[in-house]
Amino acid sequence: MADYTAIRDGLATRLETVSTFLTVHATVPGRIVAPAAVVVPGRPVATYHDSMIGSGGSLTVFNFEIVCAVQSMTEEFAQDALDDLISGTSSVPAAIEADPTLGGAATTCQVRQAVDYGVVAFADTEFIGARFLVEVYAR
Repeated sequence: MADYTAIRDGLATRLETVSTFLTVHATVPGRIVAPAAVVVPGRPVATYHDSMIGSGGSLTVFNFEIVCAVQSMTEEFAQDALDDLISGTSSVPAAIEADPTLGGAATTCQVRQAVDYGVVAFADTEFIGARFLVEVYAR
């Protein structure tokens, strides 16, 4: 059976490879200091019995949001930092999909979308950032 905590920790471990972030949170903190990334449960959190696998096992789909906040010293700096998170070798998708099994906790995963490019609210504070929607498949 899938281990939700191991999956969440696996996502955080992958995000730690992104040099933009000073801190990465595997659980939702009360506040963050940019530049940071937070692994947040998505909606729906889980879809059970998505597909039957081999000898009676079933696949569970877990959804996560990765909330990313960058420093906003200047608008140009913030946008350049966001652009690097969206695409390229130092991007959030590249980091997560470099190990789609998240250290063996998942069958596979993929970053589905980047949303909310610009002002992102987290714990009643606004940051320059983006949110990434991630699907994780595990049994």
